[in-house]
Amino acid sequence: MVSAVIGEKPYKTELFASGHQLIADEPVEIGGGDEGPPPGQFLELSLASCTAITLRMYAIRKSLSLKNIRVEVQSERTSDTTIFRMEIYLEGEITDE
Repeated sequence: MVSAVIGEKPYKTELFASGHQLIADEPVEIGGGDEGPPPGQFLELSLASCTAITLRMYAIRKSLSLKNIRVEVQSERTSDTTIFRMEIYLEGEITDE
């Protein structure tokens, strides 16, 4: 279970998950305090971290020598959809195999 708690600050939200605490907030220009990423970025962070962890697990299982994995996720909203773009950067000894 995860939980989100908003106190007296308009948009600052304390997030709790598995003994960890994070902060979500909105930018100052829309009335927040900019004390953490906005909620939409947490979705992008989830996609990026899940992809990076999955790639690391695969590399370990296949004994691939990956030094660094960077995953960048960006979203774009239209009137009726959200498009996610992901770029993956791998650093290490990688062959065509």
